[in-house]
Amino acid sequence: VILDEAAEREVDLVVMGTHGTSGLERLLMGSTTASVIRNVALPVLAVPAAASYQDPERIVLADDGGPVDRSTLKVLLDIARWSRSEVMIVHVVPEGRDAEETFGGEYDKLLGAIPHTFHSVSGDDVLVALNDLANQRDTDLAVVVHRHRGRIEQLFHRSVSTELALHTHTPLLILQQASH
Repeated sequence: VILDEAAEREVDLVVMGTHGTSGLERLLMGSTTASVIRNVALPVLAVPAAASYQDPERIVLADDGGPVDRSTLKVLLDIARWSRSEVMIVHVVPEGRDAEETFGGEYDKLLGAIPHTFHSVSGDDVLVALNDLANQRDTDLAVVVHRHRGRIEQLFHRSVSTELALHTHTPLLILQQASH
């Protein structure tokens, strides 16, 4: 129904509530929110049941090192401008690798005058590292870019964006990046 409605109307964003799922539930039936993230070409805002609304002051944007288009970031840019938020671009580096990687030139151009900073954190589990940082920095919104994969690729790669949607305590904005 969500996919049909989005196709029939001019929709900019899908907003969904989440309550998370246990490991067995996730394996057997997945989550409605995770299914929408995988199948819709629109940004999705996943709001945990325990979240309460407040204007975002600090937004964490997870950087996976892949290319990002300005059109992909449109909703984030609109939110950040409207709320005058700081955007923290975070790159998670596997344990034992140098966290001093240089990145960000692309984001400097895309974010322009929006206040933003760059952070590298070490961790073997991207989900844990992002959740820990979001909690430590009192983040109001987490943002990830979802890259659509083919059916075969989906079998071998777990989607950080769908996993975060199921487990985060912070509202999560999933931006849909078109394939390059």
